[in-house]
Amino acid sequence: MTSNAPPECGHALTTSREVTNWKVGIATSGRLTRLAVRPSDADSVALTGEQVRIAVHATGLNFRDVLTAVGHYRGASLALGHEVAGVVSEVAAAVQTPAVGDRVCAVATDGIAPYVVTDRRATAAIPADWTYEQAAAVPIAYLTAIYALRDIARVGAGDRVLIHAVAGGVGLAALQVAIWLRAQVFGTASPSKWGALREYGLGSDRLSSSRTLDFESDIRAKSGGGVDVVLNSLAGPFVEASLRLVKPRGTFLELGLDMDAKASARFPDVGYRRVHLDDVAPRRRQTILREAVRLIEAGAVKLPPVSVWDVDCAVCAFEHMARARHVGKIVLSLDGQLRCRDSRNGVSAV
Repeated sequence: MTSNAPPECGHALTTSREVTNWKVGIATSGRLTRLAVRPSDADSVALTGEQVRIAVHATGLNFRDVLTAVGHYRGASLALGHEVAGVVSEVAAAVQTPAVGDRVCAVATDGIAPYVVTDRRATAAIPADWTYEQAAAVPIAYLTAIYALRDIARVGAGDRVLIHAVAGGVGLAALQVAIWLRAQVFGTASPSKWGALREYGLGSDRLSSSRTLDFESDIRAKSGGGVDVVLNSLAGPFVEASLRLVKPRGTFLELGLDMDAKASARFPDVGYRRVHLDDVAPRRRQTILREAVRLIEAGAVKLPPVSVWDVDCAVCAFEHMARARHVGKIVLSLDGQLRCRDSRNGVSAV
């Protein structure tokens, strides 16, 4: 057993770099400090159909993981870690690509673990110049952004798009996808993050604070009367305020698992759509993920900035995400080599 948690992490887990039949899961929902090392058979279960086994080097975190850990999604899957990057270690008999030894990023389940089993159509090859940490930040963010904005909302040139929490992983991906689709983008974020957003083409003239309901009047003025599409990750009164900003026959895209049916019923002229990747057919998911990788390689969009934590620091990484002080993605490393280093070019380790 080894622990690579930095000393400032007060809730370090103890994982093994030699034993592989474990995952990080939930011991008791409701508290982030109740994350625990749990048994897993992903390193040994027999593969069937389209399945591949991946030796995980890095796992991306999403806010859904935090909400799952604190018990918000009761009755839903309690799996943590839905995107990974690593090396294919085994494939089912019928699978030709990817092949054993290929570096891939993927959508998976129970991804905070040395191994995951997933559908081959949930994978994409990692370019040679990407780190595993960078690759693990791509699948959920870009799948969500492309699926929501292009496939559901049909965003096109000149459309006005409001992206809530635009400084987060999905938010930054959506910002870049919307710009790639030639939309006019507006966003909400904490004012402390506005400087970082300028590097992604979003200035203060199109930003408002995500902390108060004043964003409604602010974005209405800055957009010239409202928007065509809202990509929403907020809750409570922010939902109705956002719906009021959507023009007739516009689209409200809900990223959360919970839909506010009462609020949507008060705006019959607005298309209210939930965005959930489980609704995307496997082959379509593969197409979008591979397209995202190509767009990043071509420079049409960028890799998100990444904060990297050792897997033993999962509790502290979850708490950091819950405070929403980061820009971009939080990623857990399973390589066991982390110590503090910093790079303003995209990857910082904590």
